[in-house]
Amino acid sequence: MKSVQGRLGIGLWPVLVASAIGSWVAQPLRAQTAGPRLAFDVASVRPARPFLEEGRGPMEKVEFGAAGLTVRNIPLNSLFQLAFKLTKDQVGPHPAMYERFDIDAKAAGPASRGQLREMLGTLLVDRFKLVMHRESKDMAVYALVIGKGGHKLHEAAGGPDAGWELVNVTSQIWSLLDTPVVDMTGLTGRYDNPIHWREFNDPEDPESAVRAALASQFGLALERRRAKVDFLVIDHLERTPIEN
Repeated sequence: MKSVQGRLGIGLWPVLVASAIGSWVAQPLRAQTAGPRLAFDVASVRPARPFLEEGRGPMEKVEFGAAGLTVRNIPLNSLFQLAFKLTKDQVGPHPAMYERFDIDAKAAGPASRGQLREMLGTLLVDRFKLVMHRESKDMAVYALVIGKGGHKLHEAAGGPDAGWELVNVTSQIWSLLDTPVVDMTGLTGRYDNPIHWREFNDPEDPESAVRAALASQFGLALERRRAKVDFLVIDHLERTPIEN
């Protein structure tokens, strides 16, 4: 059986990173408050039971299907990252954030991974009575840009859910460098270049390792800049979801 990372293509947490203009947060918030919302047809949300895999002890599982989502032993903080395209540092603190849950959710018909993410956001709003707002902070950041020689990224074949997005890479860099990373490349596709994560990780000199890995693998670079970074502030969140 595949690991969580294998099912999602690359490392799961943190999931995504701030946009330079912050539009990615505004869109999910609008989807939750105005007009028709994407929602699962049926869904069960329950406190997690330890999920065992291959005899290795309690595990985490997130699995996207053609028309549904299966979650095992995942904390709310990580579900927020998945649903609203955030890193762990962009979700406001709350006592319930590390409560773990199992979810079995089915859509009315086939749905893309992006649509399933939005349905998960609707589920969090409805079941946990979630109320939130966005705040932007002007901060020193690393800007991800295209290197002088041009990028080396190859568009992924196989449909809208194939490959990975740059946000998956920038979120990992945010975690490694402990500094916000903003994608300013202008590249919006999905890519199938292999990612050699070990090349990014050097505890002795993390910034040099990240810069070298970005240049050699993708033809990308980091620049120090200032930019607005969006955060979600939790105004209200129930610790226990309403009944299924």
